[in-house]
Amino acid sequence: MSTGVYLWGKMPRMGAKSGNLRVALEMPKGKPTRVPAFDDLNVKTLKIGLRHSAAISADGDLYTFGNGNWGVLGHGDEDSINYTKPKLVKTLKNKGVRVKDVALGEYHTMVLGEDGSVWTWGYGGKKGFFNWMYTQEVGALGHGSLDPNFTPKKVEALSDHNVQMIAAGNYHCVAVTDNQQMFNWGRGLYGVLGNGANKQSLAPVLNDEFEFSKTEAEREELPFSFKNIKACDDYTGAIMNDGALLVWGKNDRG
Repeated sequence: MSTGVYLWGKMPRMGAKSGNLRVALEMPKGKPTRVPAFDDLNVKTLKIGLRHSAAISADGDLYTFGNGNWGVLGHGDEDSINYTKPKLVKTLKNKGVRVKDVALGEYHTMVLGEDGSVWTWGYGGKKGFFNWMYTQEVGALGHGSLDPNFTPKKVEALSDHNVQMIAAGNYHCVAVTDNQQMFNWGRGLYGVLGNGANKQSLAPVLNDEFEFSKTEAEREELPFSFKNIKACDDYTGAIMNDGALLVWGKNDRG
């Protein structure tokens, strides 16, 4: 049995930027509307981002649509894709990557393959000492540089790890491996990377806080595992196997 996708939006507010207004007007208003373009894809996962969105088919293929700035759609350019014509991300298909999950930042996209690999693309950061060190104009691609990528690129720093869960905030990424290790990277403002500082990271860094908790649990012969992780804006949260909820990052809205 195939699945259908329904999309809808709200009426655009007065004073919206022309580009946002056009996109807002295109989306059906007020009630869910079935989009025939998705009918043959048999979508199993749908993620709606701030400016772009993604769908994963039952075959493990990734389709993207929305605003294409900084190549976040993964098609090698900055062209926008209408929601009525979701486009297959061919790079992943050609490399034989079956997509398990996808996470969307403001200017980047993150994918988890069924083989435990992690792929990212989009904005890399603004070059220049002041921009990098003080304003933290960095992306969240995890490739160790400020270069943008308009097509999916494997995060090589995680190649020796089997990643099982991913999450993305506006400017940071989170990954949890099968041996219950957490890695964080991207813009580090407000302590969003969970390393006790505001320092950014251009490549995945092991979270020492959770590593310490894991070691303590193993020493006391207690179970330790992540049940779920989520990231949004400039904060992150994790639900543990014992039901504990841990959150960190920006707290301007409580």
